[in-house]
Amino acid sequence: MTILGYGIRSTLQQVHHIGAARLAERDRDAMADLAWRDPLTGIGNRRAFDAALHLEWDRARLTEHSLGLLMIDIDHFKAVNDNLGHVAGDEVINAVGKALQSSASLSSDVLARYGGEEFACLLPDTPLRKAHVIAERMRATIQALAIAHPASPDGVVTISVGVASMVPDGTASAGQLVHAADRALYAAKAAGRNRVAD
Repeated sequence: MTILGYGIRSTLQQVHHIGAARLAERDRDAMADLAWRDPLTGIGNRRAFDAALHLEWDRARLTEHSLGLLMIDIDHFKAVNDNLGHVAGDEVINAVGKALQSSASLSSDVLARYGGEEFACLLPDTPLRKAHVIAERMRATIQALAIAHPASPDGVVTISVGVASMVPDGTASAGQLVHAADRALYAAKAAGRNRVAD
Protein backbone atom coordinates (compact mmCIF):
# COMPACT_ATOMS: atom_id res chain seq x y z
CA MET A 1 0.00 0.00 0.00
CA THR A 2 2.86 2.39 0.82
CA ILE A 3 4.47 1.73 -2.57
CA LEU A 4 1.17 2.39 -4.34
CA GLY A 5 0.73 5.68 -2.41
CA TYR A 6 4.27 6.75 -3.29
CA GLY A 7 3.65 5.98 -6.99
CA ILE A 8 0.46 8.04 -7.07
CA ARG A 9 2.14 10.93 -5.24
CA SER A 10 5.09 10.79 -7.67
CA THR A 11 2.75 10.74 -10.67
CA LEU A 12 0.76 13.69 -9.31
CA GLN A 13 3.99 15.65 -8.78
CA GLN A 14 5.05 14.92 -12.36
CA VAL A 15 1.65 16.03 -13.68
CA HIS A 16 1.94 19.21 -11.59
CA HIS A 17 5.44 19.92 -12.98
CA ILE A 18 4.28 19.31 -16.56
CA GLY A 19 1.32 21.63 -16.04
CA ALA A 20 3.56 24.31 -14.54
CA ALA A 21 6.01 23.97 -17.44
CA ARG A 22 3.18 24.38 -19.95
CA LEU A 23 1.91 27.47 -18.13
CA ALA A 24 5.40 28.94 -18.08
CA GLU A 25 5.80 28.26 -21.81
CA ARG A 26 2.43 29.88 -22.54
CA ASP A 27 3.42 32.91 -20.45
CA ARG A 28 6.76 33.18 -22.30
CA ASP A 29 4.93 33.04 -25.65
CA ALA A 30 2.49 35.73 -24.50
CA MET A 31 5.34 37.96 -23.31
CA ALA A 32 7.20 37.48 -26.59
CA ASP A 33 4.06 38.43 -28.50
CA LEU A 34 3.68 41.56 -26.37
CA ALA A 35 7.30 42.50 -27.06
CA TRP A 36 6.58 42.58 -30.82
CA ARG A 37 3.15 44.26 -30.78
CA ASP A 38 2.11 47.83 -30.29
CA PRO A 39 -0.23 47.76 -27.26
CA LEU A 40 -2.50 50.51 -28.60
CA THR A 41 -3.16 49.23 -32.12
CA GLY A 42 -2.35 45.53 -31.86
CA ILE A 43 -0.19 45.71 -35.00
CA GLY A 44 3.55 45.21 -35.05
CA ASN A 45 5.77 47.70 -33.22
CA ARG A 46 9.09 49.24 -34.21
CA ARG A 47 10.97 46.13 -33.05
CA ALA A 48 8.80 43.94 -35.29
CA PHE A 49 9.29 46.34 -38.19
CA ASP A 50 13.09 46.37 -37.83
CA ALA A 51 13.21 42.57 -37.75
CA ALA A 52 10.88 42.27 -40.76
CA LEU A 53 12.83 44.92 -42.69
CA HIS A 54 16.10 43.01 -42.40
CA LEU A 55 14.43 39.67 -43.18
CA GLU A 56 12.61 41.04 -46.25
CA TRP A 57 15.70 42.98 -47.39
CA ASP A 58 17.78 39.79 -47.36
CA ARG A 59 15.01 37.87 -49.14
CA ALA A 60 14.68 40.57 -51.82
CA ARG A 61 18.46 40.60 -52.31
CA LEU A 62 18.53 36.82 -52.81
CA THR A 63 15.54 36.78 -55.19
CA GLU A 64 16.51 40.05 -56.91
CA HIS A 65 12.97 41.36 -56.40
CA SER A 66 11.93 44.82 -55.32
CA LEU A 67 11.04 45.73 -51.76
CA GLY A 68 8.64 48.62 -51.31
CA LEU A 69 8.28 50.75 -48.20
CA LEU A 70 5.63 53.25 -47.18
CA MET A 71 6.29 55.75 -44.41
CA ILE A 72 2.96 57.09 -43.16
CA ASP A 73 2.29 60.05 -40.89
CA ILE A 74 -1.03 61.25 -39.47
CA ASP A 75 -1.34 64.88 -40.58
CA HIS A 76 -1.53 67.62 -37.92
CA PHE A 77 -1.61 64.98 -35.18
CA LYS A 78 -0.26 67.21 -32.42
CA ALA A 79 -3.36 69.37 -32.88
CA VAL A 80 -5.55 66.32 -32.21
CA ASN A 81 -3.93 65.87 -28.80
CA ASP A 82 -3.90 69.61 -28.09
CA ASN A 83 -7.54 70.23 -29.07
CA LEU A 84 -9.28 66.94 -28.31
CA GLY A 85 -7.03 65.36 -25.67
CA HIS A 86 -4.74 62.35 -25.52
CA VAL A 87 -7.56 59.82 -25.25
CA ALA A 88 -8.95 61.11 -28.55
CA GLY A 89 -5.42 60.99 -29.98
CA ASP A 90 -5.11 57.34 -28.97
CA GLU A 91 -8.48 56.61 -30.59
CA VAL A 92 -7.30 58.24 -33.83
CA ILE A 93 -4.06 56.21 -33.84
CA ASN A 94 -6.01 53.02 -33.20
CA ALA A 95 -8.58 53.73 -35.96
CA VAL A 96 -5.87 54.68 -38.46
CA GLY A 97 -3.83 51.56 -37.61
CA LYS A 98 -6.82 49.26 -38.13
CA ALA A 99 -7.78 50.96 -41.41
CA LEU A 100 -4.21 50.78 -42.72
CA GLN A 101 -4.04 47.10 -41.78
CA SER A 102 -7.23 46.40 -43.72
CA SER A 103 -5.84 48.35 -46.70
CA ALA A 104 -2.65 46.31 -46.95
CA SER A 105 -2.75 44.33 -50.19
CA LEU A 106 -1.29 40.98 -49.27
CA SER A 107 -0.76 38.88 -46.19
CA SER A 108 2.99 39.29 -46.80
CA ASP A 109 2.74 43.09 -46.36
CA VAL A 110 4.05 44.14 -42.95
CA LEU A 111 2.39 47.11 -41.26
CA ALA A 112 3.88 48.43 -38.03
CA ARG A 113 3.56 51.43 -35.79
CA TYR A 114 6.91 53.10 -36.34
CA GLY A 115 6.55 55.56 -33.49
CA GLY A 116 4.12 58.18 -32.24
CA GLU A 117 1.72 58.94 -35.07
CA GLU A 118 3.91 57.32 -37.71
CA PHE A 119 3.43 53.93 -39.37
CA ALA A 120 5.56 51.94 -41.80
CA CYS A 121 4.44 49.32 -44.30
CA LEU A 122 6.83 46.89 -45.98
CA LEU A 123 5.68 45.65 -49.39
CA PRO A 124 7.64 42.60 -50.57
CA ASP A 125 7.90 42.10 -54.35
CA THR A 126 6.47 45.58 -54.97
CA PRO A 127 7.94 48.02 -57.48
CA LEU A 128 7.53 51.77 -57.04
CA ARG A 129 4.44 52.21 -59.23
CA LYS A 130 2.51 49.47 -57.42
CA ALA A 131 3.65 50.80 -54.02
CA HIS A 132 2.36 54.23 -55.02
CA VAL A 133 -1.07 52.75 -55.89
CA ILE A 134 -1.23 50.99 -52.49
CA ALA A 135 -0.21 54.20 -50.72
CA GLU A 136 -2.91 56.19 -52.52
CA ARG A 137 -5.51 53.58 -51.56
CA MET A 138 -4.43 53.86 -47.92
CA ARG A 139 -4.57 57.66 -48.06
CA ALA A 140 -8.09 57.60 -49.51
CA THR A 141 -9.21 54.98 -46.97
CA ILE A 142 -8.13 57.16 -44.04
CA GLN A 143 -9.78 60.26 -45.47
CA ALA A 144 -12.98 58.27 -46.07
CA LEU A 145 -13.12 57.34 -42.38
CA ALA A 146 -14.18 60.97 -41.92
CA ILE A 147 -12.83 61.19 -38.37
CA ALA A 148 -13.44 64.79 -37.31
CA HIS A 149 -10.27 66.87 -36.93
CA PRO A 150 -11.13 70.51 -36.25
CA ALA A 151 -7.54 71.72 -36.70
CA SER A 152 -7.09 70.11 -40.12
CA PRO A 153 -7.70 72.13 -43.28
CA ASP A 154 -9.68 69.13 -44.56
CA GLY A 155 -11.79 68.95 -41.37
CA VAL A 156 -11.01 65.23 -41.05
CA VAL A 157 -8.02 63.08 -40.16
CA THR A 158 -5.71 62.54 -43.15
CA ILE A 159 -2.32 60.99 -43.75
CA SER A 160 0.75 61.77 -45.80
CA VAL A 161 2.67 58.87 -47.30
CA GLY A 162 6.25 58.61 -48.54
CA VAL A 163 6.90 55.81 -51.02
CA ALA A 164 10.17 54.09 -51.94
CA SER A 165 11.12 50.82 -53.57
CA MET A 166 14.48 49.20 -54.26
CA VAL A 167 15.92 46.01 -55.62
CA PRO A 168 18.69 45.34 -53.09
CA ASP A 169 22.15 44.82 -54.45
CA GLY A 170 25.55 44.51 -52.88
CA THR A 171 25.97 48.26 -52.42
CA ALA A 172 22.58 49.33 -51.00
CA SER A 173 21.37 48.89 -47.44
CA ALA A 174 17.97 48.57 -45.78
CA GLY A 175 18.69 51.90 -44.11
CA GLN A 176 18.83 53.56 -47.53
CA LEU A 177 15.32 52.29 -48.29
CA VAL A 178 14.04 53.76 -45.02
CA HIS A 179 15.83 57.03 -45.73
CA ALA A 180 14.32 57.24 -49.25
CA ALA A 181 10.78 56.61 -47.94
CA ASP A 182 11.28 59.10 -45.12
CA ARG A 183 12.54 61.73 -47.55
CA ALA A 184 9.46 61.12 -49.73
CA LEU A 185 7.22 61.48 -46.65
CA TYR A 186 8.70 64.90 -45.94
CA ALA A 187 8.13 65.85 -49.58
CA ALA A 188 4.45 64.87 -49.25
CA LYS A 189 4.12 66.98 -46.12
CA ALA A 190 5.93 69.93 -47.69
CA ALA A 191 3.59 69.74 -50.71
CA GLY A 192 0.57 70.32 -48.45
CA ARG A 193 -0.12 67.01 -46.67
CA ASN A 194 -2.94 64.53 -47.40
CA ARG A 195 -0.94 63.23 -50.34
CA VAL A 196 1.46 60.56 -51.54
CA ALA A 197 4.97 61.30 -52.77
CA ASP A 198 7.84 59.19 -54.04
